[in-house]
Amino acid sequence: MNRTPHWFQKQFQFHKFHLFNIFFKKWDYIFYLDCGINIFSDISPIINEITENTLLAHSDAYSKYEWKLHNQFDKNNTEYFTKLNNTYKLNDDYFQTTIMLYDTKIIENNTYDNLLSLLIEYPISITNDQGIIALYFTNIKPLFKQIKTHNEILYFYDYLSRNKNNKYIMLKSI
Repeated sequence: MNRTPHWFQKQFQFHKFHLFNIFFKKWDYIFYLDCGINIFSDISPIINEITENTLLAHSDAYSKYEWKLHNQFDKNNTEYFTKLNNTYKLNDDYFQTTIMLYDTKIIENNTYDNLLSLLIEYPISITNDQGIIALYFTNIKPLFKQIKTHNEILYFYDYLSRNKNNKYIMLKSI
């Protein structure tokens, strides 16, 4: 691969696959937040968006929607990328894995193993687990839906503030 050693030497990567292990079926819904999320107010408006048989997350391409799923994979490795591109729809919207709200009914006995298999088959995800999880829940089990971005009072979540006048429940980066 043509990626820098950083991608292979990171001490913490691909751990989010475990969120889709049957262990989590003990609960009806999971609201996952990355470490370092900045929470400014009550998260209830986000939790109230729970949707059956759905993975709610924030589009990585928000707000211009110019990025597509293919941007999550290393195109320099043409053998893997060509196979991936010929197998899946990569010109679609995809999501960040920084926050995810999902119904645990989407977890099947083999979901975790399927994610691992995708990683082994296509080891070219440039954002580690995010590309693989997004591929799975946009193509194989298309259950991703854009989480509501705001209501009439405040914005729910974004990676960063797009307007300093907007009030957010949470941001990843401030």
